[in-house]
Amino acid sequence: MRVGLRGGFSVLLGVLVLAVGAALALGQVSGGHRHRPWGGSVAGASVAPVRFVPGSASAAGRDAQLLSTDAAALGLGARAFAVDDGLGPPSWVRPGTRLTFYSAAASVAQSRFAWVEDPNGPWEDPATGTHYRRTDETGESMGSASGDGVGQIDVQAVRGADVALSLTLYGIDHEHHVFVPGSTTGATLPGAEIDGLWVNPARLAQLQDVRANGVLVLRGEYPLGGKTYQAISFAVTTPGAYQQYTYDTESGVLLSSTSSTAGAASPVSAPGEGPAQGNTQLTVSFFAGVRQRTVPGADGVNPDWLGRTSRLDYGGTYYWANPVDPSSGTFTSPMTMGISLKPGGGSWASYAAQTAIQGLGSSTGSGVTGPSGLYWLSRSALTALARATPGQVLDQDPITGEQLVVRDLGRDPATGRTLLTLDSRMPGITTRAGYDTTTGVLSSYAAQVPGSGTIIDLHLQGGP
Repeated sequence: MRVGLRGGFSVLLGVLVLAVGAALALGQVSGGHRHRPWGGSVAGASVAPVRFVPGSASAAGRDAQLLSTDAAALGLGARAFAVDDGLGPPSWVRPGTRLTFYSAAASVAQSRFAWVEDPNGPWEDPATGTHYRRTDETGESMGSASGDGVGQIDVQAVRGADVALSLTLYGIDHEHHVFVPGSTTGATLPGAEIDGLWVNPARLAQLQDVRANGVLVLRGEYPLGGKTYQAISFAVTTPGAYQQYTYDTESGVLLSSTSSTAGAASPVSAPGEGPAQGNTQLTVSFFAGVRQRTVPGADGVNPDWLGRTSRLDYGGTYYWANPVDPSSGTFTSPMTMGISLKPGGGSWASYAAQTAIQGLGSSTGSGVTGPSGLYWLSRSALTALARATPGQVLDQDPITGEQLVVRDLGRDPATGRTLLTLDSRMPGITTRAGYDTTTGVLSSYAAQVPGSGTIIDLHLQGGP
């Protein structure tokens, strides 16, 4: 499992911001308006020769691999860290801990055009007969993009040396000063060293300074966010790529990471021209903060019904209105969501979700849920919240501004259940979760994103 997830959290942050930037740059969403994608081909042009450039870089080669590995995987791991199967996460990691990272990424064009294989293209490779088009002749974008966002990692459980984590990603809409919903995922991992998050300080203490074979391991002061840390940095340089990671030696938390990866050279070029170079990929991530959330019940246990319930089914509606001009039209469609649950420990479970919107398609996802949400509240949480009053703020995030607020306690007309309803409010995103006061199961869920004009409303149709 560890091998399969190596680099997962750090790469997801980069993927998020690249996706946000790409959507803007490619015209899929711009200022709230939808546009047709760039593209097309030039018809009726005469065939021109194209030559093949041998020995060009491969996007699946060694340099590209840097995007999905960390310094340990590039030669520091087994030789740098002593094996200690009993070493768990840093002492500050416990249920309810939240880490926040800011990340940004950019895809920077290195050439004014690219070659695209196209059976109707006007350029032909005389050796293979393959046809191409040039993006500078068709008006296509080079795909340059940039974006940024925050990733919040919540510790759901600590079991021995392992931790169960959930990760929520938000893009940043700077024009409207709001957040954009990203993805939610999660995993259970060996806690001593988690790529993109932390390394147990005991492991960092084992390392010596290194300056050899493109690898640097250095110690020194590192200022960040008005504080100076005693840090250790790893820098790895290979032809066409660079990665750097800096950790706080006291806590083990990742303070920053940066990467630069050169794009592959085009396998073809026109006579008299050099090969076009692919975009350079740049990423940066900074530690923004860590805190213990004040939501009650973080140390609770799984509900009894989880042992005999493997699936939750929800049904409701998906609603969309043009956020720029709501009078221009709306769209409403039935929506379903199925949650397959697999208990993983005494206080958490993994889940696989499948969501379907009639007329729009379906999507899948997976993650980890625990005693303080998403799919249930523990008995200890329900007991503590029974004394809460409407409007009471249970938790407030100093970085995103998110507030978790008690809305009310009342009967859900759609299901007949008595629900404790909690609102999550942050700039650009509002969600409402209703939990059955008897079982703790999530019985109703609604979300509103004004920037996209989207509202969803779901109710439990199959479960405890």
